[in-house]
Amino acid sequence: MVSRLCIGCWQAGKFGWGDVKDDQIISGIQKAQELGINFIDTADIYGFGYSETLIGKAVKGKRTQFVIATKVGLSWPREKPNPTQTDIKRDLSPKYVKKAVEESLKRLGTDYIDLYQAHWPDPKIKLEDLAEVMEKICEEGKSRWWGISNFSLEEAKKLIQFRCKFFTSNQLPFNLLEREIEKDIPEYKERKIGILAYSPLGMGILTGKYKEPPEFNGFDWRQNYEFFREEKFYKVKRAIEQTEHIAKEKNAKFSQIAIAYILKKDIDVVIFGFKNADQVEENAKSVYIDLSEEEIKELESAFSF
Repeated sequence: MVSRLCIGCWQAGKFGWGDVKDDQIISGIQKAQELGINFIDTADIYGFGYSETLIGKAVKGKRTQFVIATKVGLSWPREKPNPTQTDIKRDLSPKYVKKAVEESLKRLGTDYIDLYQAHWPDPKIKLEDLAEVMEKICEEGKSRWWGISNFSLEEAKKLIQFRCKFFTSNQLPFNLLEREIEKDIPEYKERKIGILAYSPLGMGILTGKYKEPPEFNGFDWRQNYEFFREEKFYKVKRAIEQTEHIAKEKNAKFSQIAIAYILKKDIDVVIFGFKNADQVEENAKSVYIDLSEEEIKELESAFSF
């Protein structure tokens, strides 16, 4: 059993996320547990393994109290001291997956992963071959279940045809700005494939804290996000201003409204990122916000552009 909210640990890897401190990530994980959030999501590529290592430290001695999901499929040169984003390649070859799962287990300090996910489709690898290696990893007890991330509904449906015993979920972006997957939710439900929605705050733009297009120092993943670019940034800003009254009426922050919106949809889990315990506590309050159908329609209308 997992909590409806899951803490995403991309930022814990530090690389490409500005100022992130280890002790604040660990305290954020501890705060999540206090609040009843037992689900942690990461990937081996986050910080080139560093996110998994930090999570391993945070859950040491209480591993069974957490459900840990990680991902595989974006490789980097292990021998390079300081890899960059240009070093990242897609690789879901059985050989790489078998090697990567052992590395993830070691970094996480555990002998099993709860949910092992193929991070992005690899056009070089047949879905049948991916299913075979992931099923094998589960049969060996290295992971309890396996899933996919950023795969299409059609690809998920093909995987079901292989009668996989341990295949269970797809992780996809879903927020007020990116609602493409909503039309597919009924088919996922019909086929009993869980949906893990990530980026509910649109890489932070839906917090409403940015008044002008931000300038990030050095390499930052947010530089590539289309809604931080000037032509779309101001559309997002206006939409937030138009609907801020919903947050004020509920004595909430707009970020909490944005997460509450996703929670009202028929998905299983919402994954939110964090840099400290205060952000975890703030985002966790979203589960107590109930949005009416009229409020949902108003939000969707304001953010349709």
